[in-house]
Parts: sequence; C-alpha cells; structure tokens
Amino acid sequence: MSSFLFNLNLFFVFYSLLNIDSNDIKIKNTNRLLLPLPLFSYGLISFNAFHNKNLLFYDNQLLFTLFNCNKSYDFQYFQRFSLEQLSCRSSVGFGMVERIITTDLSPWNTSIFIAICFVSFIYFLIFQVESNEKFLFILFFVSPPFLFLFTSLNSDIFFFSHLLYLVIKRKTHITKIDYLIITILSQLKIFYLGILFGIALFKFIKKDTKELIISFFFIILNSLLFIYDFLTNTRSSYQNEIFGVPYVYAPMNTFGLVADIRTFYDVQLSIIENSKFILFVSIIFMIIFFMFIKNNFPSFNEITNDKLALFLYILPTCLIINFFGNAGYKFVFNFLLVYLIFELLNSYQKLYIFSVFFVIPIYSILNLVNDHTLFTPSLLNSFVWMYSRIVFYILNLSFFIVLFNIFRQYLNSFKSNLE
Repeated sequence: MSSFLFNLNLFFVFYSLLNIDSNDIKIKNTNRLLLPLPLFSYGLISFNAFHNKNLLFYDNQLLFTLFNCNKSYDFQYFQRFSLEQLSCRSSVGFGMVERIITTDLSPWNTSIFIAICFVSFIYFLIFQVESNEKFLFILFFVSPPFLFLFTSLNSDIFFFSHLLYLVIKRKTHITKIDYLIITILSQLKIFYLGILFGIALFKFIKKDTKELIISFFFIILNSLLFIYDFLTNTRSSYQNEIFGVPYVYAPMNTFGLVADIRTFYDVQLSIIENSKFILFVSIIFMIIFFMFIKNNFPSFNEITNDKLALFLYILPTCLIINFFGNAGYKFVFNFLLVYLIFELLNSYQKLYIFSVFFVIPIYSILNLVNDHTLFTPSLLNSFVWMYSRIVFYILNLSFFIVLFNIFRQYLNSFKSNLE
C-alpha cells in the first residue's frame, strides 16, 4: 500500500492547494514545506538502491557503455548492483549521434554526476517559478513518471531539460544555439524533430517570414540527416519498431496509441472478454469526454503570447511521443503542455487532468517493481488501466481543442484584416 498511499497523499495535497488563493500567505508556507520533497524522494530512492542492490540509472549506464564501446569494442562493464554484463552492441536504438560519440568515462560515475547536475538544474528552475505555481512543479517532480525518469536516468532528461528551461524562462526566441541543440538531440532521438515543426507553425501564424525560413531550413537539414542514417544504418533491427524507430511494449509501464492497440490484441486486460471490456471503456470515455468539454475551453487570448508560442513549439513533440508505445518516463513531456494550458481549465478539469501523472505508468500505483512488464487481469488492475487510458485520451483531446481554438482565432483575425 505504500506506493498507493504516497500517490494518494500527493493527489490530496494538489487538490488542497488548488483551493487556496494564490495571494494567501499559506501558499508560500506550503511551498517552503514542499520544497525538500523532491530531494528527499531522490535521496530515498538512491539509498534503497544502494541498500537493496537494486538497479539504478540503468539506461544511462547502457548508453555510456555504448559510448565506451565506440572507442574500444572490447570494453567490458558490469552494470552496478547487478551481475549482468553489458556487452558491446552496435546500437541501442538511437540515431546517428550514438555512433559518433566516443568516451572512456565510467558509466556509473558519469551517471552519478549527471543525476546530481539534473537535480541541481530542476531546483534552480523551481526558484524561477512564480510562488503560486511552485507546487505544480514540486508535486510533478515526485510523480511516478518523473521518478521513473530519474531512476532510469534515460537520455530523455536532456530533451526534457531543454524544454523545461524554455517553458520556465518563457524563452520563445529560438537562437542558433537552440537550433544546434535541437539538431544534436533530434539525431539522437527522432521525436525531437517535432519541436522544429512547432516552431515553424508558430512563425507561420505570426507571419514571421525570416524565422519561418530558418525553421524550415533546420527541418530539411534534420530530415535529410535522418534519411541518410536510415539508409546507411547497418545496425541490428529491433523487434518492435516503426520505420526503423524502436518503441517500448510493456502494458504495465507504457502508454500511447500503438501500445494500447497492441495491448488490446495481445493482452487479456480483464477477467471478462476483451471486446466487452474495451466497449465498456469506450462508453465511459465518451461520457467523461462530453462532461469534460461541456463548457469548452476559454479563448486562448486569455493567456500570454509566450505561452501560446511554447504550446505550439512543444505540441508536435508530445503528439509524436503519445502515438508510439513509450516507456512511462516519456510521459513527463506532457506536463509542460498541461502547465501551459492550466489556467484555461476549471478546478475540476485541473484535478482530473493532473491525476494522469499519478497513474502512468500504472505499475507505480499498484506498487509493482519498475521492470514489471506482465499484466495480470483483475478488477483492480483493469480499473487502473482503464482510468489511466481514459484520462490519457482526454488529455490528448484537450490539446487538440486548444489547437483548434488557436486556429479559429487565427482565421478570425485573418478575415478581420481582409475586411
């Protein structure tokens, strides 16, 4: 029950803080009390890993093993807290950057250094956030998908850190350095190409021809690099992939359209027959959806222009992520969009939408180990799976509603100018 009660408490704190006036002195005092929570959680996770000899920072150890193997193919490394030897392989499923980088750094020591830098970075950014919004970030930084990201130390932390910095600093002007960062990261993982399409979309709406040309240049450049890597890639293929892009498939710790379709056909989701269960889920989904959008979203004119820009920048990346079957730690990217549209939601919508971060990946709410990949059909497991998927698709539909309102306002403005 420990994991369930922890997440339930987080949810209760979130609900309580939603009902506090942002100018109330209580919000500042609560922020002071909550501030040590992420550091305490990460420290406890690390201590338990040391004490119980659990895997920690396994994805980063795998990545830096590859970088060492790029320099010397006879490199040998035993993953910390495990007897498993990480042998040299030609690929871990990333883009051409994984073949270019070579190091002779210890995967474990490098992982510890990156983890410390990452935690320091998010605390630096927390202090940049407005007082009435701090609790959103603090509670998110101890949510299951973020803890999953921290314990694996997947390379997605570099992608997320870049976007998190843009959002918190309200940085809408994309510099040449930003384009260079995006190019490097997108050649490590292709989903980051989405930010270039988002930038181009915003520049098109704002009729900024110069910046639109620059964004298109980098879209073409990165696309050509990806095509070149795809055509010249002699690395071993993966069992689960689309157009050469591997994806995770494990019903307990994944999300995404592809994963859910695969789950429907391959996994007995409940103690009743699959099609009946999915029909039941679909009916509930439609009821909740119509209740959720009953009053629709307010006009996007109610929020600042920089939030509108950042929403469009990040949306394509999140939609690409949400399409594939992705490991739960990738779900952290959705928080950035939720934060940007947060003030458009009423209190019930805020509560409902934010709850998704406590049930994806679903193994966390069920208190299972983080490498759990099997789905045991039961009423509890089926209910958690059903709830997580309903909220997930409501979340994506809310993004499309906001996008629709943006285009509607753009078209209305365009018609007004013609008149």
